[in-house]
Amino acid sequence: EATCANLNLLGSHDVPRILSLAGGDTATVVLSVLLQMTFPGAPSVYYGDEIGLAGGKDPDNRRGFPWSDESVWDLDILAAHRELVALRATCPALRRGSYRRLQTDSVAIHAFERRTDDDHLIIAVNCWDDARAVDVPEVVGSDFDVLYGTGGLAVDNDETRIALAPREGAIWRVLS
Repeated sequence: EATCANLNLLGSHDVPRILSLAGGDTATVVLSVLLQMTFPGAPSVYYGDEIGLAGGKDPDNRRGFPWSDESVWDLDILAAHRELVALRATCPALRRGSYRRLQTDSVAIHAFERRTDDDHLIIAVNCWDDARAVDVPEVVGSDFDVLYGTGGLAVDNDETRIALAPREGAIWRVLS
């Protein structure tokens, strides 16, 4: 219960902003948001992080939100936040489901599942700079629906394989 009540923070008034920590790399921020919104706990987004507001150590991380200048907003980061927050709101497994790390045949992809009695999701992230594919023997299912991302999850001869493009993540719902 304590884990589910913990705040999942990528940024706050106490640390440099996530975009600055990521060296301006949008893909790193989006992958971080994917994990933030799919891990157990309560995600908390520090104002401005959803638009890629940069900022170093305090007080630079507390600059005002640029309401009057949308041209400085990173629309890719904003779109990822909107989509992932909406998924979290509509997927019971992301809000209150169990968490289980899935064993893969390599360290190339981090994969885990979130599950309730009525909702079963597989989440995977490839942090590498090249496409990766891994076998995931623990996945039980044969029919999957992609909810986020463009990765592949397929079963062939009872072997489940996840494939992801470089620096990409995906969420699948297990249908059967």
